[in-house]
Amino acid sequence: MTSPTVVRSARSADRDVLATIKIASWTSTYALLVPHHVLTSFIDPARQLDAFERLLADPSQRVLVAEDVDRVVGFITCEPAHADGPYVDSLHIAPDRRSTGIGRRLLVAVAASLVTEGFDTLHLHVLEGNARARSFYEQLGGRLAGRGAAEWAPDDVIEVTYRWDDLGSLSQV
Repeated sequence: MTSPTVVRSARSADRDVLATIKIASWTSTYALLVPHHVLTSFIDPARQLDAFERLLADPSQRVLVAEDVDRVVGFITCEPAHADGPYVDSLHIAPDRRSTGIGRRLLVAVAASLVTEGFDTLHLHVLEGNARARSFYEQLGGRLAGRGAAEWAPDDVIEVTYRWDDLGSLSQV
């Protein structure tokens, strides 16, 4: 029998596992979508550990994790005060737990928390070639709202923007 997955706020003690999940996700998903010279810095363990340490210490950021009894299996990061409205910067699931509803639970949990704070929109960027993620966001009501060069690799990567203009409906999916 599988244990239920719980969504909770991330803690500083989660830093190592969050970095591990992000590196595994980038390696398995982005290796064919992002040039190697760009990918290398994003799969560097020291860089990711440092990034998560800063992220988890920043009170303006929201980081939620999905946790089974024995381990964290996914996470989402959101910046509610982003200039363009609440912004999901990362949603990563351990490769062996993809397509099990964890990503959906994390996105819905962030939406629900934003609604309770009075926000009604949410947006995120995804690699243009990441068909699986794009389908996921579209199934959850995300509207394609733009296309452009990725800020983190403007010469090499194209992203598309998905937007939800009614977080109330997303928070109840």
